[in-house]
Amino acid sequence: MSLPGSRLVVNPFDFNTNLLPAAYSNGPQLPLNVGYYAAGRAHRLQEMLTVYRKPEGRTGGVEVAWADEFDSLSEEWVADEGVEATVADGQLQLNLRSGSSNWWGSVQRWVEIDLEESPYIEISVTELADAWALRVNDGGADVTVQGDTNDKGTFTYDLRKATGWTGRKRFRLRLVVAIWEKPARFDYVRIMGVRSVLESAVSFETSWLPHELPTTAEYGSGTTAQLHDYFADSDTLIRSVSFQLGEAADRRWVLGGRYKGDVCWDTDTRVLAVATDAYAYAIAFPAEIVEGPAFSANLVRFLAGLVDAPGKEGYWAVEIDVRSGVSMLAVVAFATAQEGVEAARQRALRISQRGDWAKLRDKQERFWTRYLRDQVPHPHSFGLVDAPVGCLREGCPEVTAEQVRDTYYKAWVFAAANVLPPMPEVGFPYPQLAAGKPSMWAFGAPQASASASWESMLQIQFYAYADPEVAWAAFRGLMSLVDEAGALPGEVLPTRAAQTAAVLYQLTGDKEALADIYPALKRHLLWKKDNPRWIHGDHDNPYEKDADFVVSALIDMKYAAGLAEVLGLVSDVEFWEQMRRDYFQDYLVWFWETPDSDPVEYYYADTGQRSPWWHALDHEWSSPGPVGRREQTATRGTQATVPARVQARRAVRKLRVPKVLRHQLHGLWPARPRNGRRGQGVGQHLGARHDPVEHVRGGLLQLGVPRTGRCPAVVLRRGVRHGHGVDEQRLPNGPGLAAPRPAAPR
Repeated sequence: MSLPGSRLVVNPFDFNTNLLPAAYSNGPQLPLNVGYYAAGRAHRLQEMLTVYRKPEGRTGGVEVAWADEFDSLSEEWVADEGVEATVADGQLQLNLRSGSSNWWGSVQRWVEIDLEESPYIEISVTELADAWALRVNDGGADVTVQGDTNDKGTFTYDLRKATGWTGRKRFRLRLVVAIWEKPARFDYVRIMGVRSVLESAVSFETSWLPHELPTTAEYGSGTTAQLHDYFADSDTLIRSVSFQLGEAADRRWVLGGRYKGDVCWDTDTRVLAVATDAYAYAIAFPAEIVEGPAFSANLVRFLAGLVDAPGKEGYWAVEIDVRSGVSMLAVVAFATAQEGVEAARQRALRISQRGDWAKLRDKQERFWTRYLRDQVPHPHSFGLVDAPVGCLREGCPEVTAEQVRDTYYKAWVFAAANVLPPMPEVGFPYPQLAAGKPSMWAFGAPQASASASWESMLQIQFYAYADPEVAWAAFRGLMSLVDEAGALPGEVLPTRAAQTAAVLYQLTGDKEALADIYPALKRHLLWKKDNPRWIHGDHDNPYEKDADFVVSALIDMKYAAGLAEVLGLVSDVEFWEQMRRDYFQDYLVWFWETPDSDPVEYYYADTGQRSPWWHALDHEWSSPGPVGRREQTATRGTQATVPARVQARRAVRKLRVPKVLRHQLHGLWPARPRNGRRGQGVGQHLGARHDPVEHVRGGLLQLGVPRTGRCPAVVLRRGVRHGHGVDEQRLPNGPGLAAPRPAAPR
């Protein structure tokens, strides 16, 4: 949940985890998890606010079931090939040597633990050059407990929640370091149990609304708690909790949370403030504090009620006395480091002292209602109609028009929520359409790290229908980052700058804005032509040609010619048209050894080597897409395993392309039903991204077979509805279903 133009995200997601977003974000401790964008980085604050019942008479404690303090390197640790594991000064250092075949490596060892008694694993990461991760394995596939992260500090995880394991378990513990010659240092690893003085909910249910996250929680004593998390404004969050007490002794409750930074408490105003080098936040409590705050060094000591001197990281806790029917409140406000911790404190106090907090929630509801009613395009029909015979596999779930409508308007909420504000602290005065504000993706240019050169371009195109002014500003921001050579810094992806400019111009008619960005767009497209490959981190092979990138450049050249015509640049029109013809011939030479050979994804200009599609990785990158009768700009394709329907076959035959590529295209459509059985095709291979599916549909429209083109659209809409996520792409997840992978939520 977020607001357009806010740096804040409620319940950010780690797309490296194996948990679904709901399981990752929720728990019986009722966590308020927050993401915050500042200083060019995406910051994740997990469990910054939690709620617990405090029964009377409990005593707490911590018991360590297993630990390695790294006084020496145990022989039980086994290092992967290429990984150097050394111990010095009581710390384990892992380093992946350059030249190693993989970009990550690990050390691992077996442990055996009763997870009912000792479910918590704690790791201290003291130094980090790039990224580390934690995985476990009971003899099958690895389970990711902590995905690749650039954070260091002390981390505690519940192994039962991360893995689903119970009881006594023997498993391999795997510490992972990422990227060559980028070492990580670990101070200790401990597996512990805790006698807790706090009690979490025995059951809870959370809903999602654009303007709030309501939760109902039940406790063993019979108490019910009603929670509401919502935005007061773009910098401030509110959590309200009301109780119906089951027992008189239930009046003592603890609000607590994890912090990292310089922490301080103001007794007079009841404000807890935390400052870091990138941001600050403050939590104000309107209700009287009975006791606290108390500080604990880590999660298990917090649960056990053990108190420590406040450090640079740990947990805080305040105790509150509540009555039935009365709400307690916490107001959380953020500020950038440049604004300062006092700005966060004043923002929190201003809201906490109002007393009409419900009106702020109503205000947010009215905002989203107006946006969906007045700004978003409204289709005439949401029904999935006129799908060709055999389009859907047996077992594909039904999707009603109402379900499509629901998903459609949710998508528009997520699109608006992805808007980030200008960030003057890094010298970027433009808004961003984040690649996924909740996913905390931050691999773009340093000034606009949340903007991806592929996903953000597409989002700008979509969002222009709702708010063309913000869409234009975000696009100008990206074009302002194009350097003199034409490169757009950050992860290099198959961008669609010319297509995006064309959509913006078609919707607004703003020729002045188009003329302003055209020089940068031209430099960038020429750079893309010469560098058609993925560039990220240490991956940068100047001889690599990637078919996906070449196709995007070809498509953009067509749009660039149209833009030049709008601007009256006659010579540029012919320039782009000729370049596109020449580049298409390069495309055919690079990715087909002969006209009848199988197409490949990669071509290496220095050696002439070709590499095949990514089917070996079980990626289904749908799909080959005709964009005209005489050209085939296919990218990655699904394998053809069954013949296509006659109508599709006749349409594809019109394309003047290699025979094998026509077979690839046939694989998109299922065979006619035989003996009551459905064919395969799209219903089986649901892996897809937006652009290839649109290429297929656009090409088939040009070929005069619109009903056939509806097949992938119908199946993919069903997959999106039942995939339960907003994501980078869909991958197969059962008959007729698709799962969000890899970067989600988008």
